Amino acid sequence: MVRNTKRAILDTFASLLNERPMDKITVTDIVETCGVNRNTFYYYFQDIYALLDELCRTEMQTALDGLDAQSSWKDAFFEFSQYAMAHKPAIYHVYNSVDHTALEKYLFNTILRRMRAFVKREAEGLDCREADVETLAVFYAAATSGILLQWLNNGMQSPPEPFITEAGRLLDGNIRYTLEKAAQSTQKT
Repeated sequence: MVRNTKRAILDTFASLLNERPMDKITVTDIVETCGVNRNTFYYYFQDIYALLDELCRTEMQTALDGLDAQSSWKDAFFEFSQYAMAHKPAIYHVYNSVDHTALEKYLFNTILRRMRAFVKREAEGLDCREADVETLAVFYAAATSGILLQWLNNGMQSPPEPFITEAGRLLDGNIRYTLEKAAQSTQKT
């Protein structure tokens, strides 16, 4: 029951985000639509921003759940862009709200988790420092999330697949190559 109530509040908020901007949604709107009282809302969430934080976390995880440990950064990019296109009104209502840092934070952190796994997989068999692996993962996560944010800024006008495919063509092998160079420089010192 508890999980269902929390999920109902999250689903109601997501539904309202499809209809209007986040700054036009109140706790009263949520509880009236959801059929719970204000105390129930505040039992689960401190405020609407805490609700947004939870929604971003769960929805980004849902968007990437289909990926396995063998997925590449391109797979994660494709998966998120497909999710964003399917939920375009809600994404824009959050993104264009007064505070869209939660969306940016979770986008970066979700990509970083995937990128860490990918870079660690690329580093297998190499004598790389953990700091080198982390630096490379952060670099590629920042680049990837920056590209996605730029795509959002441009109104998601064109499908991202051609760009992702072209970037992948140019960058394939670069992570492994960089890790090999890092391992060689570590051996020299």
